[in-house]
Amino acid sequence: MKPARRAPVPVYPFPAALYPVLALYAHNVDQLTPDSLLVPAFAALALAAGVLLVTRFLCGGYRRAAIPSALFLFLFFAYGHIHMPFRQWRPAASLVSGALLMALVAAAYVLAVLLVRRRPGARYDTATRVLNLGAALLLVVPVARTLAYEVSAPRVEGGRPGVVSPARGSDSLSPNILHLVPDRYPSESTLAEVYGYDNRSFLDELRARGFYVAEESRCNYGRTDMSLASTLNLDYLDSLLARVERRSRRRVLYRAIQDNDAVRFLRARGYRYLHFGTSWHATSRGRNADANYNRLLLSDFGMMLYRTTMAYPVGALVGFDAHREQWARVRYKFDMLESLDTVPGPVFAFAHFLVPHEPYVLNRDGEFVDRLAQMRQGTRAGFVEQVEYVNRRMLALVDNLLDDDSPRSWVIILQSDEGPHPPENFEHRDSLQTLRAKFRILNAWYLPGGDADLLHPAISPVNTFRVLFNRYFDADMNLLPDRSFFIRGDVWREVTGLVEYRRGEPPRSAVLSQPGLTRIGVSLD
Repeated sequence: MKPARRAPVPVYPFPAALYPVLALYAHNVDQLTPDSLLVPAFAALALAAGVLLVTRFLCGGYRRAAIPSALFLFLFFAYGHIHMPFRQWRPAASLVSGALLMALVAAAYVLAVLLVRRRPGARYDTATRVLNLGAALLLVVPVARTLAYEVSAPRVEGGRPGVVSPARGSDSLSPNILHLVPDRYPSESTLAEVYGYDNRSFLDELRARGFYVAEESRCNYGRTDMSLASTLNLDYLDSLLARVERRSRRRVLYRAIQDNDAVRFLRARGYRYLHFGTSWHATSRGRNADANYNRLLLSDFGMMLYRTTMAYPVGALVGFDAHREQWARVRYKFDMLESLDTVPGPVFAFAHFLVPHEPYVLNRDGEFVDRLAQMRQGTRAGFVEQVEYVNRRMLALVDNLLDDDSPRSWVIILQSDEGPHPPENFEHRDSLQTLRAKFRILNAWYLPGGDADLLHPAISPVNTFRVLFNRYFDADMNLLPDRSFFIRGDVWREVTGLVEYRRGEPPRSAVLSQPGLTRIGVSLD
């Protein structure tokens, strides 16, 4: 007589819950690090355990409960993907379609429970074995894709010779430094020409406080990861990316932002590093920071996963969604920055703000703008509202720091990483204006003692820390040419001549009538 086969344990609900997490990670593996997986994976497994326990109570056994549980978990994580096309509808229609879809998911789960309960004598041994195997095989593709990337991914080490020199000992009154990056904050000319907004009063307020406004400044790269990596490592990216495959660039750039030469230089001279982060993985936290300030209930990856689940519309009803989190995060960081004057120096504070970058969740007074109001006002008006809010908070912060009676002065750099994407009703065929809007940025400096002679109107971010380190630490670094590059795929194109300001620049219509300028073939990300 053959011994009875041991009944299989139904584990397949757990791989079913884990698969969406691993698949999303594998799809974005070049932008993430393995530690991003920990909380989402644990949450998915905990959800699977909870659903299985509840369903066991309804069905009277784990093997019978596993089938409805796996079905529910699949639909729970697929909800956002199924509902995606309906989100383009008007808010009321989107809300109704979402509610109907949730009702269908609930009905499918209840039906599965009832069908299982109608067969109380069934053991489901064969089904359990097949589903266990299928669920395990389901994980093979994302796991293999992730492992293949991790094995081949380049290792990035900072501290290039000649950039981070040995510490010489800083002056006991070396200045505190604030580097504030309002993402996609445009130049005065872009705000006037593209958004119809006059920003002169804000810039004049900065000048009245002793700032030097580099009116002709342009970013070096029209993409945040490249722009910040270049700025914080005091150099162009040629050598960093020369031997890196395209699929590995983002990981390399993110690491270069998180572990950068500017911070290394200052920490070697006794500076405390305070990092004010975003939801974006590259700047969510500073690897070498003495303190991280970020109101981050979910990481960028966690929020991306959350938005695909059936939990998202439920959470939105009680105020937990990506837009409200962004609104709260921006206000929190500005509030925390206003206490910088109480931190013992010397201090280097890096603050990245995803404003006036979309979503347009703040009005000029800092109040929350819900999705319906965003649709009503449009992207152009929403962008301007956030510019006005950022202007007000930056001026208040500047006043707070400059009124500090500490003997240690402040260096303040207000510098955007790139310009904006074009708003609605923008003429996309007008590629020259698109390009100029993308590269022309805010770049305002406050240097104690009024050392404006160190600067010039077209100074670009790549020279920011070279100027500061030369001035305050006798670093003797050469300034680099102020150049701008557009990158798409493997094609790098220098566009300095197209985006730089020209003396006596003719009106836009006259510029665009020049042969070839309207056909440069640029399409910006």
